[in-house]
Amino acid sequence: MHVLLLFEHTGLAAKSFTDLGHTVTSVDILNKKNNPWATTTLNWNILEHEDELIALAKQSAIVIGMPPCTDLTVAGAKHFAKKRKANPNFQLDAMHLARSVERIGTAAGVSWIIENPVGVLSTLWRKPDYIISPHEFGG
Repeated sequence: MHVLLLFEHTGLAAKSFTDLGHTVTSVDILNKKNNPWATTTLNWNILEHEDELIALAKQSAIVIGMPPCTDLTVAGAKHFAKKRKANPNFQLDAMHLARSVERIGTAAGVSWIIENPVGVLSTLWRKPDYIISPHEFGG
């Protein structure tokens, strides 16, 4: 099975899938070198390469995105006022980036998942279909 990972530069998600025997393409603008756990590593701006990513997603079983969360979640909430002053649309810009996962997966006709911690994503867009808590996994 091929897995397309968007906004994945740490390698941790790729490792989980390659350890299970899947092929993985890791895409992130922060990918400066090959991800040792991904089959393919692309240093792409996801918004600039949506058409190419749709074509790649058509060859994938699933698209998984972990978009930057500092503009949408409690992790960055203490900076929202300052960011809003600098750019009143900073959260709409972040939403457009996050929703690229949906656009790519839907256009390719494959399942897609967006990982995002608790924040304003469910207010600005929609409620999640599933909520997974880290305590449900691991030791």
